[in-house]
Amino acid sequence: MNMFFIFTDKFKNLIFEGWTSTNIGGVFGACSAFFVLTMILEGITRLEIYLRKQASRNPLTYAMSYADISDRSPLLRPLMIPPSIDHIRRRKIKYHIGKSVVRLFHVLFGYIVMLAVMSYNAWIFIAIILGSGIGHFIFSVIQRRYIDTIQDHVEETNETHNFDQSYSSIS
Repeated sequence: MNMFFIFTDKFKNLIFEGWTSTNIGGVFGACSAFFVLTMILEGITRLEIYLRKQASRNPLTYAMSYADISDRSPLLRPLMIPPSIDHIRRRKIKYHIGKSVVRLFHVLFGYIVMLAVMSYNAWIFIAIILGSGIGHFIFSVIQRRYIDTIQDHVEETNETHNFDQSYSSIS
């Protein structure tokens, strides 16, 4: 086994026994598979960040979606009280299980990509680097556009309710 990167169209037992290629088509297929796998890995990383943010949110900020606050008296509108403590616990457990499953796949795919790089096939290495870069670009745009926008909306809503409360106490 080589201990340096080589540009070759042959590999033997790439990740699993029997995954062997002796032509350029097999190498192209393997490169495509690792390119997509690395992009998925970047998406999983962003999903992990999203779940971490959601799990750490204050229960008073997400309770807003459970009831129409316009029905409340002006004094109670800024208070977004969750339906119950059990509801908060179930939500925390749900996010913890989700984070654990996502972390499992993150580690699994990460080690598969690491093993592919350790084959020292330069074509596969380039595919992994390109997949990581393009995946990071795509999923960071998605995170910035959707996930961070949702978080900003929640913060704006909280600020609006705090402003309404302070304005109503002045007048």
